[in-house]
Formats: sequence, structure tokens, C-alpha cells
Amino acid sequence: MWGVLVPGLVVGIGTRFAPARGNERDLSFGALFLALGFAAGHAGLLGAPPLPFGSRVLAATDWMAWVVPVGGVLLFLNGKLRAWAVPARCVLGAAMIGLVLRATIEYRWDGPEAAAWLTGLALLGGLVGWSAASLARRTEGPSVPLVLLVASTGLAICAGLTGSAKIAQTVGLVCAGLGALVVLSWIRPRAVFGSSEAVLAVLASFGLGLCAHFYSELPAVDALSLCAGVLAPAIAELTVLQRFGGRRRAVLRVVLALVFVGAAVTRAALAFEAPGDEYYDY
Repeated sequence: MWGVLVPGLVVGIGTRFAPARGNERDLSFGALFLALGFAAGHAGLLGAPPLPFGSRVLAATDWMAWVVPVGGVLLFLNGKLRAWAVPARCVLGAAMIGLVLRATIEYRWDGPEAAAWLTGLALLGGLVGWSAASLARRTEGPSVPLVLLVASTGLAICAGLTGSAKIAQTVGLVCAGLGALVVLSWIRPRAVFGSSEAVLAVLASFGLGLCAHFYSELPAVDALSLCAGVLAPAIAELTVLQRFGGRRRAVLRVVLALVFVGAAVTRAALAFEAPGDEYYDY
């Protein structure tokens, strides 16, 4: 109920009755309710996260429980920020990476290594977010939220198969909200899904992907394949493919995402080993 039904209902009902958006400068209710659905599902499924101040050091997944709602509010207002919109998104993404990787920066990396890793991850996350946002601005209908749903579902499966049911369940909250947005985008094309919703979905999935790679056992090649699942649909926008109709290119976007996400899921499934019975003796 908490992992699927609650986030889906919060996003579906809230966005369905919110004012329809006519352009990218309107308030982004889809982003707001995607964040609220995530927060409600997280509270019911995993409990309220610890407060981000005080003596306790938050785990990476606990930071994501705060980053996603704060990001949802910021991206809800993003269209009103005008010239500050892009810098605000960059600061949000950088803050997410810094908070999630705080322990790794402090205990595993030295100065040059930390700088190299953080720069590379910021560039990768920025590229994935920019690609998804650009597609969302140029297209209408459910194809872009469906691409992000495919990628986040793949991440949830891979995270679960490589050692962390908790991360898989947390990503599932994003999947449930995106599923509702896919349906609403089918009913009201372009009225509920734009660049802000795309950026928030990438922010949540990328941050949880970092948790799965650095604090669980998600291999780098699978993490990169999942990122490619969001980047590859941009191929459908090449000039040589413009002669195809909008529906064919929409299908192509989803197929391209499925190719890379499917590769990651297949690798994770083939490498998965269930715990042996001997563990029950301890």
C-alpha cells in the first residue's frame, strides 16, 4: 500500500485536479505532487527520516528522503525563477551529490580523488537531467515519463538484486509516482509533465543510484547502462528520424530505453545468487 498505492494516489489525484500547465513558466504541480507522494510513501513504508540537523549523521538514503521533497518545492516554483531556474537546478543537483556522498568523501577519498569523482558525477548527472528535461520540453504525451519509469524500474530491480531491498523499495516510490504521471500525460498531453518533473525524477533516481553503487553492490557498468537508458531516447530526435511520425518516434524512445535498461537488469539477474540455507544457522 505505502510503496505503490499511496504515492500513485497522491500524484494522480493531486495532479489531475491541479491547474493545467500551458508553458514551462507555469507552476509545476506534477513535480510538487511527485515529491509529496514520495515523502508520504517513505513515511509509511520506512518511517520518517531523521532530522537533517543535530548530532546524528544521516545515512545517504535518509538524505534522499529530504532532498526529494525540497527539490519538489523548488522545481514546483522553477518556472517562476526565470534566469535563476538553471542555476537553481545546478545547485540542487550539486547539493544532492554532496550530501549523499558525504561519508565517502570523508572516509574514502582524498582531495584530488574526491574532486575527480565529484566533477565526473556532476557532469554525468547534469547530462542525464538536461537530456530528460530537453526531451520533456520538445515532446508531449506519455513517452518521456514512460522512459523515466522504465529507467527507475530498472534501477529498483537492479538495486534489489545486488544487495539492497531498502533502496529498491525507495526507488519504487519514484516508480509509483511516475506511473501516475504516465497515465495523466496520456490523458492530458503536455499539461502535467514538463522539464521540472523530468529533472525531479532524474534527481531522485540518480541520487538513489549513487546509494546503490557506493553503499551497496550495484556495479558501475550497470549504473552507467541505466543512465544510458535515459540518454539514448534523444536519438529519436535526430534530423534523419524526423520524417517518422510522432507516434513512431515515441515508441522508438521507449524501445531505446528498454535496450539499455534491459541489459542492466539482465546482468543483475544473471549475477544474482540467493542466500544459501547455511545462513539460517547463525
